Amino acid sequence: MKRISTLYTAAALLLAATACNNAGISSDDTVAFKAVTSEKTYRLAGTAEDYETENDLNFQCKASLQLPVSLMGKDVKTLNRAIIKTAFDTTGTDTQALIYDNFKSVMTEGSFTPADTTSDPEFTDGFYILTGTLANLDEKHLSYSVQKSVEYPRMAHPMYGTTYINYDIEEGKIIELTDLFTPEGLKALPAILAEKAKDMAYYLGPTNIENLPSDNNFYISANNGDLVFSYGIYEVASYAQGEIEVPVPPYFVAEYLTPYGKKLLLNYEE
Repeated sequence: MKRISTLYTAAALLLAATACNNAGISSDDTVAFKAVTSEKTYRLAGTAEDYETENDLNFQCKASLQLPVSLMGKDVKTLNRAIIKTAFDTTGTDTQALIYDNFKSVMTEGSFTPADTTSDPEFTDGFYILTGTLANLDEKHLSYSVQKSVEYPRMAHPMYGTTYINYDIEEGKIIELTDLFTPEGLKALPAILAEKAKDMAYYLGPTNIENLPSDNNFYISANNGDLVFSYGIYEVASYAQGEIEVPVPPYFVAEYLTPYGKKLLLNYEE
């Protein structure tokens, strides 16, 4: 069994059954993540007049990313790039600068103009939260989630979503759905997912699944290796139902898996 050394609390919880050693992160059989966090509250220029308030409105931004430092002796650059690209829709090495640019971009997308930052406001009129965290880890692959939530001033309710990254540790590559499934399998999946969702209606509520999730969003379950297909809010159900996750055991769709998919998910080689 690999020895896991981690700087990341959630990873430690996921790997509590392993022998942990927090003394260092240099060994080839360790896994370690570093935390990158930032929090700022901005004044939204001109909103006092627009919203007929005494002062301009405030908008709070928070970011917390866990970035891989060591991954069982494998190169972490590919995974880091994927996390950065998913979190910020761009690339770069200065994570703090990317975070601040992202904060301002979110406010601009909401048609607001960020001005100076404020310190310890009594309350805020809107928020944006970005979180990057480990979802699942074993010796073959990991799944990573990037979660974003935003509520602009006077918005009826927050908008949020989770995007998953799946990584083959041995191969050092991002796992795409097209790597796991044949073209015929990709065509068959929506109907399979729709049927699975119907079987889970007591839990999920009514759904209308006709396609794969946006951007083929999925992750590999930490519990039993299921492929979990994740639909965003409003994508196949009402807002109140939240994000819809439909799990499918790999053996259930084995006939549609590529040779790579069978090897990765079922330990089967033709």
